[in-house]
Amino acid sequence: MLEIFDDMDTINQDSIASLIDNVPAWRREEAMKFKHLFGQFASLKSYCMLQDIIGSADKVSDWGYGENGKPFLKQLKGTYFNISHCKKGIAVAVDTEPIGVDIEGIRQPSDGLIDKVMNKKESALISTSANPSLAFTRLWTQKEAVCKLTGTGITDFMQDILTPDIYNLHTVENIEKGYVYTIAKFKTT
Repeated sequence: MLEIFDDMDTINQDSIASLIDNVPAWRREEAMKFKHLFGQFASLKSYCMLQDIIGSADKVSDWGYGENGKPFLKQLKGTYFNISHCKKGIAVAVDTEPIGVDIEGIRQPSDGLIDKVMNKKESALISTSANPSLAFTRLWTQKEAVCKLTGTGITDFMQDILTPDIYNLHTVENIEKGYVYTIAKFKTT
C-alpha cells in the first residue's frame, strides 16, 4: 500500500500542532530536532501516515534498525515499510515484501552530479530527453528507491545500481505537482 501527501501549501505551525499529539514522545523529539518547519512536519506526518496504513498506533511505536540503519517494525514481522519526503510531497509505502520508495521534486541537476551518479546510457538518455530535468529525476528516484529497498543508502556505486533483472520499479510522474516517485521491490521468481 502506498500513501502520498502532496498538499504542501497547507504546512504551517497549526498543521504541526494538529499532528504532535498523535505520535509517541520519541518521534516528537526526533521531529522537533529539525530546525525548519518542513522537516518537523514531514517527520510527524509520515509517522501518522504509517500509523494510518498499519491501522494501529501501538504496532508502529516499536521500531528497530537493520545493519545499515533501515528501520523496521519489531511487532509486525513480515511487514515492511519505507518513507520518503521532499519539498513537494511525502510518500509512505507498506508491503508484505521488502520495499523502497523515493519521492523527489523535479529539478535540473548539475553536470557533475549526472557524471557521478549516472552511467553512460543514463547520461545519454537525460541529455537527449525532451525534458532532461524530468528524465534525471525519474532515474534518480529509481536509484534511491533501490538503495532504500536494499538498505544500503546512497553509495559510491550509484551508476550501476539499476539492474532490471533484480528489481521491479514502479515510477509515477506528477508533472502538475512537480514531483516523481518510485517504488522498488525485488523481483520474485
